[in-house]
Amino acid sequence: MELTVTWSDIEKELSTYTLPNEHNDVVLFGAGFLGETEAPLLKNELNIVAFSDNDPKKWKKEIAGIPCVAPERITQYKNVFVLVPVIKHYPQIAKQMQELGIPHCTVDAYVVSKYLSEYAKVYQMLDETSRHIYAGMLLSRIQGDASRIPYLCEEKQYFALPQFRFCGIHEVFVDCGAYTGENSQEFIQNQVGVFDKIYAFEANPAALMAMQRRLAWERDMWLFKGEQIVCERKFVGREHGQRVAFHVMEGNPTNSFVSVDESDAEWIGTVSLDGYFAEKGEERITFLKADIEGAEWDMLHGGQGIIQRSKPKMALSIYHNIYDFFRIPLLLKEWVPEYRFAVRQHWNSFEETVLYCYV
Repeated sequence: MELTVTWSDIEKELSTYTLPNEHNDVVLFGAGFLGETEAPLLKNELNIVAFSDNDPKKWKKEIAGIPCVAPERITQYKNVFVLVPVIKHYPQIAKQMQELGIPHCTVDAYVVSKYLSEYAKVYQMLDETSRHIYAGMLLSRIQGDASRIPYLCEEKQYFALPQFRFCGIHEVFVDCGAYTGENSQEFIQNQVGVFDKIYAFEANPAALMAMQRRLAWERDMWLFKGEQIVCERKFVGREHGQRVAFHVMEGNPTNSFVSVDESDAEWIGTVSLDGYFAEKGEERITFLKADIEGAEWDMLHGGQGIIQRSKPKMALSIYHNIYDFFRIPLLLKEWVPEYRFAVRQHWNSFEETVLYCYV
């Protein structure tokens, strides 16, 4: 296996693929969170006729308005092609499709091929280390093969670059998807307790309680003023003052996601960054971290004003949605032409790819 991946390797790999087009009935195999989030984008480009899944409990249900069928029913569709959103399970699903004689590939292979010129623009904006990681992650996702990813990994997620560890004394840190507060805690420790404000947003109640305990301990240790750390149980998105359906992941009470599926859901209030900080009278932010289960694109649109005004450092998760690998950096470059970008990988599988933005 070649560990150093170049852009020509991406182009060469994609040249070997048969990909779906407007004449195919396309089935998304994997009726979970990833399939649901990518389906609306894919529906604008392809004839998505169904989901399929190996879990019988999902058969005959609708996901994002699309029916879910058993795998053996896939062959009933005309000129069918299977796209697989869940790349970590692609080797097993590919074998299953081969046995059924159905053409298939990862969603990522289709999307990267369709938007190859946009991905190439991002690649050209990166430093050499980032190019190596960016191309390596794209090729791994196209192939559904994680074997090279451990060689791309670095430590200090969200703080991998010196600009993100050694900041000024008047930082306003915004932690979207704060989980149990570990990133806000690391920020405090990097700052040796010297900063202006932390705003930490977490939708999951169990994670929020853990975060409040963790940050209360930091407050006591560093003798912060009470208002220096603000913890909010809110979902950060495009719209301000709305409500969305919120689900806790089965078997993991501190993990959660927002879904169009309203069954067995809790409703939670939303904030946009622009709306929230206008209400708080906060005119600037200096450091924005986000890991919000694929809602990063909407979060950015809800914060366009304060981002263009403040030009904060940003550490943004882009791994939830393959479209985010190109659309987020290109959008931010349009909004703030001074932005420079780096990409780092912080886990030995397809998760935890972070885009770093700074001026």
